[in-house]
Amino acid sequence: MTQNPKKPKQPQNEPNYDTIKQWLIKNPEYFCDICTLIGEHSPPRFNTETNIIDMQQVALHRMRKEISHKQSREKQLLRAAKENILSQGRIHKAVLCVLEISSLKSLLSFVSRDLPNILNVRTVILKLDSTVKVPKLKNRVILQSGVTWPREFFENNAENIGSCACLRLKYGTDRKKNAFLLLGATEPDAFHPSQGTDLLNFFADVLEISLSQWI
Repeated sequence: MTQNPKKPKQPQNEPNYDTIKQWLIKNPEYFCDICTLIGEHSPPRFNTETNIIDMQQVALHRMRKEISHKQSREKQLLRAAKENILSQGRIHKAVLCVLEISSLKSLLSFVSRDLPNILNVRTVILKLDSTVKVPKLKNRVILQSGVTWPREFFENNAENIGSCACLRLKYGTDRKKNAFLLLGATEPDAFHPSQGTDLLNFFADVLEISLSQWI
């Protein structure tokens, strides 16, 4: 004699259909809340009148959004890589030129006349006055996107400088003489504090050796 299979028992901690139904009847605002939540994360095709959503469209919308975000990030990385390659080429060219200089006069002329074009900046100023007060900062290279100090050293070009880099130098046989090199650019974002300074530090090393050789 066969027996009817027993119905599976409902877990005690899990609400059954009747409990959920009664709760929804007593809390109709739940439907508004859940529809609003879905609508915020769904594409414009969400129909507010019928509260019907094509989940395939939702997934497609999110996928397109992720792809767009990744493409934007890749473009930023490529742009940064290209700028870094250009900067590296400019610094290398400037270093080679400095190594070929045979006198202090030629060095000073190169810095003021040729270096701005090589580094693609508006002006370059080399200060050898040890009495000039340089801000006491830990970094050897100071980058400013909004030029405060040392705006006065740009003289007539100060109003045209949107960003600058300051390279603090030590020269002489005992490396106790102070100097600094100012690079002033018209673009406000040509130099900014979040940029890397490895290339500029390398160029500062070369200038210190050259200055110590000729002074």
